[in-house]
Amino acid sequence: MNAPIPGGILHRPRLMTLLHTALAVGESRFARRLALSWLASYPGDLQVSLINARALLGEHHPQQATDILETLCQVDAEYLEAHELLAIAKKAAGLEKNANLTGIIYALGGTVPEGESVIEWATHLRGARQAYPMGYVDRAHELIHQTLPANPDCTLSAVTHLQILAAHTPEPSPKSGAGNTSFFAVPNLSTTLAIRSLAEAYHNRWPACSQLTLLLAQALIDCNEDDAAVSLIHLSASQDVTGQVATRLWGPNHMYRALWPDTLSIVHDQPIPAAVAASQGWNQLPRSVSITQPGKPSYKGGYSCVSSKDCNLNRQSPTRPSHLKDPLMPHSVETLRSVQDELNRLASRLKQPYLAHIDGRFPIYVIFTTQSGLEAQYGETGASAVELEMKRLVQATRARKQWGAVIYYADQGGFGVLPTKPTDPWGLKLALVDLDAALAQRGERIGAVLIVGGPQVVPFHHLPNPVDDADADVPSDNPYATRDENYFVPEWPVGRLPGDASHDPAPLIRALRAITNRRNRPKQKQPWFGLLFHSIKKFFGMHSKEKHPSLGYTAAIWRRASLAVYRPVGDGRSLLVSPPVEKVSGEQWVAGSLGYFNLHGVVDTAEWFGQRDPTEPDTGPDYPVVLRPCDVVNSGRSPLVVFSEACYGAHIFKRSVEEALALKFLASGSQVVVGSTCTSYGSVTLPLIAADLLGRSFWKSINEGYPAGEALRRAKVTLAREMHNRQGFLDGEDQKTLISFVLYGDPLAQPLGNTQREAKTLFRSFTAPAQPRTVCDRYDPSGTPTLIPPETLAQVKSIVAQYLPGMSDAQLSLNIERVECHASGHACPTASYGAKARPANSPTRKTVVLSKRIEQGDHFHNQYARLTLDAHGKLVKLALSR
Repeated sequence: MNAPIPGGILHRPRLMTLLHTALAVGESRFARRLALSWLASYPGDLQVSLINARALLGEHHPQQATDILETLCQVDAEYLEAHELLAIAKKAAGLEKNANLTGIIYALGGTVPEGESVIEWATHLRGARQAYPMGYVDRAHELIHQTLPANPDCTLSAVTHLQILAAHTPEPSPKSGAGNTSFFAVPNLSTTLAIRSLAEAYHNRWPACSQLTLLLAQALIDCNEDDAAVSLIHLSASQDVTGQVATRLWGPNHMYRALWPDTLSIVHDQPIPAAVAASQGWNQLPRSVSITQPGKPSYKGGYSCVSSKDCNLNRQSPTRPSHLKDPLMPHSVETLRSVQDELNRLASRLKQPYLAHIDGRFPIYVIFTTQSGLEAQYGETGASAVELEMKRLVQATRARKQWGAVIYYADQGGFGVLPTKPTDPWGLKLALVDLDAALAQRGERIGAVLIVGGPQVVPFHHLPNPVDDADADVPSDNPYATRDENYFVPEWPVGRLPGDASHDPAPLIRALRAITNRRNRPKQKQPWFGLLFHSIKKFFGMHSKEKHPSLGYTAAIWRRASLAVYRPVGDGRSLLVSPPVEKVSGEQWVAGSLGYFNLHGVVDTAEWFGQRDPTEPDTGPDYPVVLRPCDVVNSGRSPLVVFSEACYGAHIFKRSVEEALALKFLASGSQVVVGSTCTSYGSVTLPLIAADLLGRSFWKSINEGYPAGEALRRAKVTLAREMHNRQGFLDGEDQKTLISFVLYGDPLAQPLGNTQREAKTLFRSFTAPAQPRTVCDRYDPSGTPTLIPPETLAQVKSIVAQYLPGMSDAQLSLNIERVECHASGHACPTASYGAKARPANSPTRKTVVLSKRIEQGDHFHNQYARLTLDAHGKLVKLALSR
């Protein structure tokens, strides 16, 4: 038998031999160092982690061993050896005896030390675990129902409960594969859905438990939710790289076995102690001995650092031997390719080919900012205070287990990414792209981005304005959500905590602290019977008429469209209409509500306005002031989520908290505010377009339990897809809606996640979204003026008389939609994208733009109406500015 040679390839079977031998001959230090070298590449190897804990005990470090073993027991709730060693480690550390730990050991079939008693629930749990594999399912049900109320915090009880429920189903699942019996059979839909809902509830409570992750994945597959299931199996494979939990659960030949790599190895560069070599009969001397250099950096798996200022893992140290395998890349290219091939086969077998393109890497919550920007606005002391709150948020996010988190200072670099200029938005965007590539080397990805700071700290992208109105450009955060130059369709959620324009960091610090407090808030626990009852109610539609508390406010002129947008979250009868309603009363600000505002906004004031419907009798002023910052109720009654269609609803440039409603909502307790940074457009009536279509899709996703950032991302994807289906391309107001709406607040805020709606998983595709087809419908002053034909003018006047009598004296211009634009006299996205954004067929439509400037007091309302006519002069689209 050949001995492993330092500098050679060490495969896992030989590794395990070395580790067990080292422990047997008392070489605990060598065992620990070798285990750490392996875990740097394969942090999810549970057996090696157990040996690492044994080695720490051998070196008299019981508290460190206890920490490792507690994590192991969370990941594998049925790992008897880990639980037994944990009891030994706690005793060595001088900790008090834990009756629950003794009970779990007994329930798993272990031996209780002489003189210790077994708690009653553990006897029931052990009996239940023995009964159901032997076919005594009713007895197992009886025993587990005695166990759950007695110890509701026991993960093993939840795992056993699901296994018993699954064992009660007599027929194998049709998706279990030949020669394999699924734990979840499908006797009827109601049972399957009940098991799936209970499995999801247990998984949400104990997300680190690999058994619950896999049991939920199988339940999702039985409910035809295959995309979520595959992502969960990926998660389990990262937690348990050898697949010991899956093998124990499904058997050694389960259908997903190929998702775990067959061969694991590292480059071995440590000398083997003489005692270990002699025990194995390895009497040959090593050809060379590697000497650890003083100050040589330690390469460990995972980003233990919090900030990019303190962490630069991707930069190779000059003292690191060039032949060593990169510890940031735990699997070889060949292994990853074989896993992807198996994914393709699995997706094809499930008749869901898109599953193979889901990016199952671990999501990272990136807190994105610039050091120089923070210091320029808040000074060094203020920037340090902000950094401290960001670090607390990182720790709170990591503690929830489902997400990693890092702070990335783009102007400082780190994680192997070079610094970039803090005032260059495109350079900042490219830094995020490079960061995503660096994370990929660890099997991680950008899952969501929180931009910390207003435009003085992290500038908006000022994108070309795709429509003819008063805006010189469109401030946008969309490019920060994409890997390529396609900034219309975001790939991951992005939110921004802007603070305000002052030099006081307090608003920004309070906003960060509020997110941290929500992360640290314990999830509400429900007894198993409550979860089961909720599942039954959900299946029979008993929640269908439930509405979350909501506050809706619309201008009278477009209340029909507002009713359609508001319907997913509120009762249309409660929608406030202005005029005649003048303002929101104190009683209408409801704690925990969702706020929808479809009102007017103007660039030079903070107020939002209603608008009279000109087709109805005179009911007051044309543009009544209905909402000011001072009207927003503080003390916890501000809506949890605000979606505003108002023009400039998210305009915060050079504004204090009392000078911008978006900032006032955040300061008053709103978790998220979504709005437009400039002029926005929407519908008068059905079908919904632009901001109305975006808003309805957003509220629908919020109501389904998605985080707010993901809800906005999905809404933008839905808008782009829907308008592509209707038109074959995106026109001006489509494009502007996609890029002008931004999210202020936490992109992972999930106001309905812990109520009647279950939390949703965020996915991302391996490939970037396809470039949308765009057309330019802006006026070209350098071209030949297009005269409005008499028949077109007559058609426009008829439409205006019917829908927009207040615009009868507006200025008119006629624009032809075109696929080629050379930006003569204007800038637009179509000119930037060129041929790759051209639709297959040239459009034959015309856009008539009506513009009117209305003076009211100290303000001017710029009103725009965009009427799109087909080749026959028929109105196909009518958009009004908000």
